Parts: sequence; C-alpha cells; structure tokens
Amino acid sequence: MTTNFFDTTKLGHLEEDFTTFFENTQVKIERIVTRGQTSPKNFYYDQEDGEWVLILEGEAELSFSEKKCLTLKKGESLYLPPHQKHRVSAVSHYVLWLAVFVKN
Repeated sequence: MTTNFFDTTKLGHLEEDFTTFFENTQVKIERIVTRGQTSPKNFYYDQEDGEWVLILEGEAELSFSEKKCLTLKKGESLYLPPHQKHRVSAVSHYVLWLAVFVKN
C-alpha cells in the first residue's frame, strides 16, 4: 500500500498533526502539519535524538534557549542536534514539515 505525504484532507482543520511514515531503531520519518500552533510560552523542546526538518509549505520561526531566532521558509531545512533546546515561536497559517529523527 502506498501513502501520499501531501494528502492531508483526512486531518482535522484545527489540530496539529504528527504522522509517522517510517520508523526503525535508527531513524523516524514524520510529517508534521501545523495550523497556527506554536510551542507553549517558556517551553523548549529538549530532545534525545537529532532532528532534521524541512519546510515543504509555509514558514516557521524557531527560537533557541540562547535567545536567538531563525525563520525557515518553504524549501529550507535545519538540523537540530540532540538536546538543542528550541521552540516554535511563530508560524504561518499552514506549515507542512518533513522531520527526520536520528536516534541515539
């Protein structure tokens, strides 16, 4: 059976969605659909695994614990090493992310 990464028609229109397309002991490939959601105030992700993200639609601003910010636009990617504290501080109305987690 095949799946279409870009088909988000069956998802709710207000919720953020995380769909795993592949996972094994070394890697996880996930689609994230964001519809205006940002990280809670004063919350930072502190992940065990490295994460490479690619913006396929929309744009998102990431803030880091070092007080710096970075805006990712459609087609741009970023690697977040393990324990790189970050949060999603702003997004466009619709953001389609491809996230690849490299497990430790």
